[in-house]
Amino acid sequence: MAAAVLPALPIFTAIQLPEPDFQHCSIRYGIDIRASDCRVAGASLPSGPDPETYWTNSGGHDEAYTLPWSRTYGTCKIMVELAGPLGKTVDHVDLVPDRIRGLAGSVIRKCPGGGDQGHSSGSSTAGLGGYVTSGFLNIWNWMERSSLFLSPSRAGTNPFSGSRFDYITVTVQHPLKTTRRAGDTDINVAERVLGFTRQLWDSVDSQAHEKWYLQLGEKLEAKVAEMSPDREDVNWWEPVARERSIEMKYKCLDGVAGPAVVDCAKLQYHGFGEGTIDLDAGETKYLNQDTCAVAVSATKAVTLSWHQVSAAFETLFAFCVDHPLLPPKGGRASFGANSASGVLGRKAKRKGDADITGLNALPDGSTVNVWKHSGEATNLPRELAAVLKGQQPPS
Repeated sequence: MAAAVLPALPIFTAIQLPEPDFQHCSIRYGIDIRASDCRVAGASLPSGPDPETYWTNSGGHDEAYTLPWSRTYGTCKIMVELAGPLGKTVDHVDLVPDRIRGLAGSVIRKCPGGGDQGHSSGSSTAGLGGYVTSGFLNIWNWMERSSLFLSPSRAGTNPFSGSRFDYITVTVQHPLKTTRRAGDTDINVAERVLGFTRQLWDSVDSQAHEKWYLQLGEKLEAKVAEMSPDREDVNWWEPVARERSIEMKYKCLDGVAGPAVVDCAKLQYHGFGEGTIDLDAGETKYLNQDTCAVAVSATKAVTLSWHQVSAAFETLFAFCVDHPLLPPKGGRASFGANSASGVLGRKAKRKGDADITGLNALPDGSTVNVWKHSGEATNLPRELAAVLKGQQPPS
């Protein structure tokens, strides 16, 4: 496969990303990362305005020109890797070193440098890790030709058709954090692809393409629910493990204010603990982290593990709070006859809780709700309380 060439940019200057490439800051990649350490690590990155060939296997090649590679200083590790479904099949890619430095500079400025205020929440991202994509557009070329997604166009009518498949990520993380393959396993990447799919579905006038985008969106919604920050072995572009699926519904509500992304990320990062939670019929239990409020409710007596609560919360967090294209909203996850129709619904045979994901998180009759905590007494907003009782949310 022919290697793709990326344009040259000034040395270590933060760059303006073309759509749909994006940056994302997340507590999953570490906290208390010093931007000054990242600048030192970034200064050791290769430089130069001309393309260099980087290999994807180490056989006989200089380690400095073999992906993935990284630079570390103090609290900061910068990693460059080839990602996506074809990341293991191409043997090399041509990259411009100055562009890599520019991509790294953008993440450093936005994430550990605190240049991003996190949607509308006003919470600084200072000290957090994160990543940036390059060549994100090219995954559509693979989708058109993959037997998993197979577009009806095949002839280039899809606006993203082409011959390029290269897709890289530049990640800034704390050296003590487990290395993540952001471009493959980060749930926000899957959400980004899903959001892009919805935009395209709204813009096409071909019935065949409309059906394809709709089916693609359904597959990606299920995949987002299957992914988890705790799992690093689930690639967003792989088929859903349907044997783990069950009826689950996720609903984002326009009338419910969304919490700060950073606050829910902290709650997610520190976890919900171990053990189980017992709920009587009609009982609700609450917990919160600053503006991020969570309620676990039941319409009948149930016992569920905090792992199940966490799996439902993580999917709500991805769908409603940390959506890459929309502002944060409140929402709810539910299972059973009381489920409200929402962004995701799946039904299949349950095979146990040994591998809990967003697809099979909750037992019958239970719900998990998330919304913006205002600092007053914690209770369900009326919109969420109305849905819990089977009513229509107030207008």
